[in-house]
Amino acid sequence: MDLYERAAVDFDNTDPELQETIRGYAAGYNRYLADTGPDGVAGYCAGEPWVRPIDEYDLAAYYKALSWRASIDPFKNYIATAQPPESLTTTDAGTAGTDEESAFAQLTQDEQPMASNAWAIGPERTEDGTTMLVGNPHFPWQGATRFYEVQLTIPGELNVYGASLLGAPGVLIGFTDGVAWSHTVSAGRRFTAYTLELAPGDPTSYVYDGEIRAMTSATVDVDVLADDGTMTTVERTLWFSHYGPIINFPGLGWSDGLVLTFRDANADNDEMVAQFMAMNRAQSMDDMIDAHATYQGIPWVNTVAASADGRIWYTDASSSPNLSAEAIAQWKADVDAGGLTAIALDNGVILLDGSDPVNEWVDDPDARDPGVVAFDDMPQLERTDFVFNANDPYWFANPDELLGGFSPVHGLDARPVSPRTRGNANQLSIEAGDAGADGLFSRIEMRDSAIGNRALTADLLLADVVARCRADGVDTAICDVLDGWDGRFDIDSVGAGVWREFIAGFSGAELVDAGPLWAEPFDPTDPLNTPSGLSADPAIADRLVAAAEALRSAGFDIDTPLGEMQHADRNGTIIPIHGGYGSEGVSNVVTNGGNSTTSEADLPRGERIDGTSLRTDGYPVSYGTSFIYNVEFTADGPVAEAFITYGQSGDPESPFFSDQTVRFSNKDWRPVLFTAEAIAADPDLRVYTIFE
Repeated sequence: MDLYERAAVDFDNTDPELQETIRGYAAGYNRYLADTGPDGVAGYCAGEPWVRPIDEYDLAAYYKALSWRASIDPFKNYIATAQPPESLTTTDAGTAGTDEESAFAQLTQDEQPMASNAWAIGPERTEDGTTMLVGNPHFPWQGATRFYEVQLTIPGELNVYGASLLGAPGVLIGFTDGVAWSHTVSAGRRFTAYTLELAPGDPTSYVYDGEIRAMTSATVDVDVLADDGTMTTVERTLWFSHYGPIINFPGLGWSDGLVLTFRDANADNDEMVAQFMAMNRAQSMDDMIDAHATYQGIPWVNTVAASADGRIWYTDASSSPNLSAEAIAQWKADVDAGGLTAIALDNGVILLDGSDPVNEWVDDPDARDPGVVAFDDMPQLERTDFVFNANDPYWFANPDELLGGFSPVHGLDARPVSPRTRGNANQLSIEAGDAGADGLFSRIEMRDSAIGNRALTADLLLADVVARCRADGVDTAICDVLDGWDGRFDIDSVGAGVWREFIAGFSGAELVDAGPLWAEPFDPTDPLNTPSGLSADPAIADRLVAAAEALRSAGFDIDTPLGEMQHADRNGTIIPIHGGYGSEGVSNVVTNGGNSTTSEADLPRGERIDGTSLRTDGYPVSYGTSFIYNVEFTADGPVAEAFITYGQSGDPESPFFSDQTVRFSNKDWRPVLFTAEAIAADPDLRVYTIFE
């Protein structure tokens, strides 16, 4: 995809001050490396041949790769293996149409899940008429997408605190004196896929608007390291339609009649870093909105923001394909007709007919690049009570003002939302929320709610499940454990394990609509309160028994507190961890995940126990709540607290590897020292001069 070449062009054409920022980051990295030497760096990097100095172009390439994470990146294996069939009847990838559903499902499975919650609470719902924000990205606890905390200050010019992904020169989630923001991964799509009808007798040409159009190709040389340590060069020719790369889906492949291609809205996004640096300088909501409107560089996340001037705002300003009304209407008709287009949608892919020019993206002079949606046409909502997002599409940013009518590339509206989304909204609601009897949040109430570990499914169903348990003659011990459970996923919660395994027995579709769990169906006009009621399904009793047996099969009793099952292994120290799963309706998500982004070994975890959500060591945690912070804009300035749940350092021998994991376990929030006076007064302050 010419990553380095594209990135170099982006860098050379960007603002000189931004160039200096990126060069400065590289200089700091190289200074550290020069001081330690390759053998002196920490952890799994020590002595590796790839530990070397970097320059601004390495960083620019990394930023380009980050912007492609939700589009080109999931396709990379399919781009690399796309080859024309050797004959017109066979292909090493299989015949098109043999297993379409599993092919599209595989694409979404290949994407590393990254979720999040973000809340902004306005003056209508706070005790002192202030604005507040909670940022809670759910990311891996290891690998290249770990967050680290940073505060950047240039007196009189810049003062911003928050967190960034490794390698990023600014703050990605955080606050200034005047505005705070967080992000959640967007449910929209950054690309459209296309079917190509191939020309008879020529698998590298395709039909477009009734005419034959030849594909283009690029030949690349790839250095391959053999097992014996020798290097060989492999030559490969890759193919492109005018939309973008040809892709080789498993089960679909490249046949004599059909192949898939795609176009990516972030392919030419050269504004991402500039956008975030503008946000780092924002001092008002107008500044924050202007940063989005000017650069339009957000690649794949929603933004939720609150400002000291009393405003709260939500937008899904992610780079998105700009489809015409005619193209959308035709796509909807194809979805209704079933077949490949409907299968693709079920797996999160918008699939269009590549032979029809109506499906070309529409150029808008106000957009960042040709073919993408302009900022003014993206979903946005400003209110005075609250806005939030928990990864469902844009339409449910506030239950009292449902959005709709936007292109399906931003996500489908009026569809069932996840239990976690409902749980977030419930926690913020007046009727059932965590703001107390007055319905007005203090910052302490807001922060406690963020890690209060309420489970929406338990809030709505626990009492009925206990009643059904007793009525159906289930083992009294199971009923008693659930009856005594506090409905939360705290460390000392007894009964949480039984509920987890009970909920784990339902599919994703069964958790969001009427069926074996819920009695009343989802109502798109009332997503906060539906689906509702416990189903009359007689299998509820059997599911409770199975949940108890699942725990026992892993060596746990049904009354084992959650903290004795759910834990993080931090260099051999086992730390109990609170939090739940999104499927349970818990906003503070902690779970298990592997590392596919670096050569760092996976964090320890037992083997999966079939038919359960358990492993042999219980519920090990290596993914979920990562950098979580709360902030209130008071009359004296921003007041904030935070955790980096897995610690600031990735070095297992560092005292900062797990100190914040312990604090998170204890719900012992750490005050953010933001002002110069607070920082200077810190007894642990250390000052290092890197460059004179």
